[in-house]
Amino acid sequence: MIVVVDTNIVFSCILSPNGAISDLLLNSSELFDFFAPTIIMDELDRHHNKLVGLSGYNEDEIDFLKLMILKKIE
Repeated sequence: MIVVVDTNIVFSCILSPNGAISDLLLNSSELFDFFAPTIIMDELDRHHNKLVGLSGYNEDEIDFLKLMILKKIE
């Protein structure tokens, strides 16, 4: 099944990497094909400081989470 992912879903995964949405996105690639528009990268970059502030993670941790999540999305 094809699933379109928007920026809010990626935000949720970054802010709660052990949550249900993260689990679904990171561990369901055999069931779902995740797609997102390329603008999602710009939106994540634009709100990077907000993600750092809300999450409590440092910049390197945020970058790592983004990488892990975006690897699952085409």
